[in-house]
Amino acid sequence: MRRLRRLPLAAGMLTLGGAAFAAEPIQLEGIVVSTSKVPTKAIDSPSPASSVGRSRTPVKAKAVAAAAATQGGGAASDPVGAQSVTGESTLDIIQPQSIADAIADVPGVASQVNADDPGQAVNIRGLQDFGRVAVTVDGARQNFQKTGHNANGQFYLDPEFLSRVDITRGPSATVYGSGAIGGVAAFTTRDVNDVLSTGETAAIEQKTGIGTNGIGWLSSTSAALRAGRNVDIYGQFVGRDTNLYQDGSGDTVINSAYEDYGGLAKIAVRPVEGGEVKASALVQKYDFAGGLGISTEPLRESELKTETYTLGYTFARPDTPLVDFSSKVYYTSTDQDQNQTLPVTDPARWRSYDLATTGFDVFNTSRFTDFGLRHRLTYGIDGFQDEMTVTDKFSTAALFTPNGERTVYGGFIEDEVTVTSWLRVIGALRYDHYSLEGGGTESDGSHVSPKATVAVTPVTGIEVYGTFAEGYRAPALTETLVSGTHPPFAPGFPDAFTFVPNPALKPEIGQNKEIGANIKYDNVLMRGDKFRAKISAYQNDVSDYIDLATFGPPIQICPPGAPVFLCNNGTIPLITLVDYSFAQYQNIADAKLWGAELELAYDWGGGFIQTSVTHQRGENQETSEALVTITPDRIATTIGFRFLDDKLVAGTRITLVDGVNSVDETLAPSTSAYGVVDLFANYQISRDVSLDGIIYNVGDTDYRPYLYSNYSPGVQGKIALTIKFPADGVIGGK
Repeated sequence: MRRLRRLPLAAGMLTLGGAAFAAEPIQLEGIVVSTSKVPTKAIDSPSPASSVGRSRTPVKAKAVAAAAATQGGGAASDPVGAQSVTGESTLDIIQPQSIADAIADVPGVASQVNADDPGQAVNIRGLQDFGRVAVTVDGARQNFQKTGHNANGQFYLDPEFLSRVDITRGPSATVYGSGAIGGVAAFTTRDVNDVLSTGETAAIEQKTGIGTNGIGWLSSTSAALRAGRNVDIYGQFVGRDTNLYQDGSGDTVINSAYEDYGGLAKIAVRPVEGGEVKASALVQKYDFAGGLGISTEPLRESELKTETYTLGYTFARPDTPLVDFSSKVYYTSTDQDQNQTLPVTDPARWRSYDLATTGFDVFNTSRFTDFGLRHRLTYGIDGFQDEMTVTDKFSTAALFTPNGERTVYGGFIEDEVTVTSWLRVIGALRYDHYSLEGGGTESDGSHVSPKATVAVTPVTGIEVYGTFAEGYRAPALTETLVSGTHPPFAPGFPDAFTFVPNPALKPEIGQNKEIGANIKYDNVLMRGDKFRAKISAYQNDVSDYIDLATFGPPIQICPPGAPVFLCNNGTIPLITLVDYSFAQYQNIADAKLWGAELELAYDWGGGFIQTSVTHQRGENQETSEALVTITPDRIATTIGFRFLDDKLVAGTRITLVDGVNSVDETLAPSTSAYGVVDLFANYQISRDVSLDGIIYNVGDTDYRPYLYSNYSPGVQGKIALTIKFPADGVIGGK
């Protein structure tokens, strides 16, 4: 059973003492779309939503807010003006080395990462793998998965391409897409608004960084052009080269180095007032090596390429409240080629994993008043198709990550009704259908998922809400079709166990009950300050939960070199390799996940404090054992101060994480509680020149996050210089 270990009392009191002020409004004032597809401030969304990144307001959000204001039919929230006191971004403050770093402070959210693979897996409220968390980049689904000694679902994105990420926890994002019983993580890449200030028409921005203990070097070059009022063009090239790092005990973590480089291009054209056509292309390449000490596999060198292409059209105008239209088609692919290089180079061990996803998303929002009630009605359809192609000359990879095709589509309708100034009611329905085929096996199913939210404002500044939401996740190709015998654990040993396919798998259905509160006050302790808070408690009951089950007699062998007849007559005991002969994904039982989250922010102009608290549990209802993917309790606090007319921001980030006694030491070894302290400083030298520095893990703590295969880096230092070259050729300004 999973057991809590008490966090250091003094540190906990220090952190919670700061919570009275807590968190800078950058994240809570940030725009989210992952809950309702309508741009809304996180603090105004009656859902467990968070935003990380730049707080700038999208052009479309301004048009939507204007329509709501002029027609009297919008939501209670106003997404315009989502800007902090000085506009610094959480991404600028922490200088993330990975996507895992960028989302580390969001309550209820964790990651699973291997040092020998730069891929990222997002865990929300203890749910991950096989699409339980819907991950999108610029609205395009990222569904890559391969069976191995890592998470069953990863995506690849260098954080330098990232403008912001908004996250909705739990299945309350009914309108967003199929499968997201854990939640939605929507990543938005940079565009001209991340480079150009108001009034600027063109600029080139160069960011150069270097760091110690494995960080290596970074180069990011961006170019932005506003060609008149109606055309925006953006391009970016990123290169990163990391080295092997040492953990807190001074041990070098093998295969922890990687290289990546990529390019991003976007063009937006506004042919009519309120209408915009936008196209984007993101291509990245990664080189890394894994295995030989990290897992039982030999060393394999990987070349991985990801591509994401989107084409969309949106229309929103104040004088057309019934039409707030958005449509998008996209194509994503992840291609990984692996070559075995140790113990010997073996051409027969070359293999590749190729996943291509084609999808679309079309929806509209209509705002109107009927019988004195203000409606925000959103409705649409979406779908995607995954095609997995695995090539392996040794023929095992295609067994464990099967070739096949999966098609998922659905439709939804959601109505947010403002009954009075203090009461909002949201009702929604979503229909999902899936089909998959591969290896001569076919499977399909469909389901209707409801959602209902009631939000009440008992006093000005506080909104309390309650939600019931259902989510539906179809079985993945691997869960349904995986087959074949696991490779030997060691040379000369027989095969360990056999995977058995299960075409009769039932889809998972999550039913989430949640209560929460949004708190928003200005001028609390002094003129101009801001206090924001989001609090939530939830229970998600997942029926027909799919997990890997093992069964059958143990696999035993005679010790190598021992006479077989002595083993047969019992003189020499047999060695047990594994306790089972077969493994199969099954609907093992119902699962219950529950917990509470807290996100606080206080900004007084001269500084800010932000705190997030995560408490979560989850168990198999049949065995009462904890689910392996439930991550430990965590408190993260960032404190920053502004100096020199707000040009200098300096502070610290303190993260306290509980320990876990795992129920499965093979899949997820137990971890001890730990605390990590980072120090950061950001200096705006001039209008166009900034210098950022951060020291991670200043105490050189030796720790391993739960679900990680390796210990994290010890103390690291990183510094980055960003220079913008505006069109007038003059760098500087006030």
